[in-house]
Amino acid sequence: MRSFRSATFVALGAAVSGCGGNEGGSTNSTPAVVIQRPLLAMVEVPNGSFLMGSPDGVGTATERPRRRVTVERPFLMGQTEVTRGQFREVLGRGDATSPNLPMGAVTWFDAIEFCNVLSAREGLPAAYELEVIERDPDGAAKRARVQRTNAGGYRLPSEAEWEYACRAGTETAWSFGDDPDGLLDHGWFQGQGSSGPQAVGSLAPNPWGLLDMHGNVWEWVEDGFQSGYSGAPSHSGVWNEEIGGGRVLRGGGSLASADYCRSAYRNRGIAGMKGGAFGFRVVLDPAGEVTPPEPSSAGQREEPAASSPDATGAGN
Repeated sequence: MRSFRSATFVALGAAVSGCGGNEGGSTNSTPAVVIQRPLLAMVEVPNGSFLMGSPDGVGTATERPRRRVTVERPFLMGQTEVTRGQFREVLGRGDATSPNLPMGAVTWFDAIEFCNVLSAREGLPAAYELEVIERDPDGAAKRARVQRTNAGGYRLPSEAEWEYACRAGTETAWSFGDDPDGLLDHGWFQGQGSSGPQAVGSLAPNPWGLLDMHGNVWEWVEDGFQSGYSGAPSHSGVWNEEIGGGRVLRGGGSLASADYCRSAYRNRGIAGMKGGAFGFRVVLDPAGEVTPPEPSSAGQREEPAASSPDATGAGN
C-alpha cells in the first residue's frame, strides 16, 4: 500500500491468516506492516468487515445488538498508546518522568489537541477545528468546542475502527482467544499485580502487530457514548448523537479486570475529565482519503468538564 504519506515500511514476521476464532469475523487476513512516521510507529490496518459487539449472553447490554461493520479503506493506527514522552514533545506539558509509559490523565479534548498539533508538525491539515475554552492549572483542556473537518490529519479512531483493529480478524473475547489467562502475555490488567500502567510495547502484540490494545490505559475514541447499538450504521465512521452521555473509552486499564479488557467492552467518560488511566492512540487516513463523521454530527459541539469517576465504574 503506497497511498499513505511518505514513511518507512517494515513488515512484521507473522501473517494474520489462520488466526484463531475468526470464523464469521473479519474478511481480511494480511501481513502486519509497521510504518514509521516522524514521531510514531504506526500499523497499517487493512480494509475488510467484522462482527462488532457481543452475542446474546456475552458481555453487557451496551455491546448489543451485534452487527456486521464494513471498513471500506485501510488506515494507519498507532502501534502503541501515545507515551508520556511523545505527549510532552508535541504539547510541551505532562509528566516528564518515565517517557515510555503511556500518557494518562488525558482529557478527550487533550487528545484532540495532540492530533491537531502533531498534524501541524508534519505539515498535514488539522482533522478538527478546536477552540479551548477552559484549562485546568496543569494545562489540560477542560472545556472546548470541537468540530471535525474533512481534512486528513491525525485523528482519534472511531469506535468501530478501534474494535476492528483490536480484534484483528478474530471473533473471540480477546484478540488471542477466549481464555482470560492469555491476557497475562498480552495486556497489563488487574491480574498482573502491577500498581499502574507499564511501559508500552512490553507484552505480545495482537495478530495485526498492535500493542497494548488490551489493558494498560483506557483509550479515548471519537464517538459519543450511546447505551447500545440499536440503529447503529454498518459503516466504520463515527456514530454520534447529541452529546450528553460522554465519550467512549476502550481497551481496559492496568487496574481493570480481564472482563473489562475484552475487545467488545465499552466504557465512557466526560470529555473534560482526565481519569488517571485515560489515554489514547491516534490514526491517520491514506493520502487524500478521509473517514468523516455522520452528517448529523457535523455541527460544533461543546462539552463541559466533570469531576465524577468513569460512569460505568470499570476502574483504571
